[in-house]
Amino acid sequence: MAYPTEHQRWEVGSISMWKVVKNKESILFTIKNLNNQGKLLKMGLRPVFRVIPRGKYWQRVSGNTTWNKGENGLEVHFKHTFNWEPTEKVYFAFSYPFSYHDIQEKMLKIEKKLENANYLDVYFHKELLGRSIEGRKVDLITLTSKKGMTNEHEELIDNWFPNHKGDQSKRALKFTNKKVIFLTARVHPGETPASFVLNGILGLLLNRNKPYGQKLLDIFVFKIIPCLNPDGCSRGYFRLDTKCQNLNRYYIDPTLEKQPTIYVTKKAIQQQSNYGILKYYVDLHAHATKMGWFLFGNSHIGEKLLDNLMLAKMISMNSLNFDLTEWWFSEKNMKVKDKGNGLSREGCGRVSIFKSTGCTHCYTLECNYASGK
Repeated sequence: MAYPTEHQRWEVGSISMWKVVKNKESILFTIKNLNNQGKLLKMGLRPVFRVIPRGKYWQRVSGNTTWNKGENGLEVHFKHTFNWEPTEKVYFAFSYPFSYHDIQEKMLKIEKKLENANYLDVYFHKELLGRSIEGRKVDLITLTSKKGMTNEHEELIDNWFPNHKGDQSKRALKFTNKKVIFLTARVHPGETPASFVLNGILGLLLNRNKPYGQKLLDIFVFKIIPCLNPDGCSRGYFRLDTKCQNLNRYYIDPTLEKQPTIYVTKKAIQQQSNYGILKYYVDLHAHATKMGWFLFGNSHIGEKLLDNLMLAKMISMNSLNFDLTEWWFSEKNMKVKDKGNGLSREGCGRVSIFKSTGCTHCYTLECNYASGK
């Protein structure tokens, strides 16, 4: 939200008023009609602000944040003292934002970075997989080392890759003896930690000073869709898209007309499965109640169960922030229904991709907004 010039009308949630905000003036905000984020606020989460163009970074508002349940949802109250110039704007956000524009800029920076001579051994391919309901881009990134690279291109998928115009040579190259790790993020646009986690993964993979990234790129091909809900991210929605759909409930049978981003994402993942090289599928999310980061997985029996549990155990041995006690790999967690609309988690990416591909390692990675144990 931007603060106005003199006598300009501004709105915050359900609040609207006329106000001239002066320098050094303190304003008490009440944001209404929110989802219940009481547990997250109780952990100490405070909204963030940024002064444009002077402020390079977002920072927490000072003082306490209080909340209460109103007639139509949660109400959050916080005070902010303005220290700004007339030509500046002040923006506020629920937590550290990472917009659709930021996502696009991040991918462009990585693409430019890889033009450096230090990355001649890295293969990076970005292609337009499709578009959202409102016409925003859904990009598919292929990232790996050039080890095992062939001259053969992946096949086109009907009705998608619009920029290729039927030219298969514009598709990503295939690699021998490499499995695929497929990463997706921001199906719920307000879950910005998903983008920060993805940025951390990319930073590790492209860190020339550590051997881990290079080793991973030599072994795996990373397929990445950094934004599954570009319309929701652009509009500032928390969980839904333009049609008020929770897109993470439509993976069973998405349609080109109603859920185009999920439709093409599922097609792209199934293609890797059809090649016989899909090893891991991880959908990145954020969590407002549980601390740290953890995995939701699917229920298995026998060796597949052991394989699933062993992976989580090894992660816990290598990450202080991973909370092994919060993992949930039960049959119940695959069928839980949402309150209100009754949609089941059987339609989420993790469950549906497992059932349509048979891939054992299908996960939802959850990360708290601000706190760990």
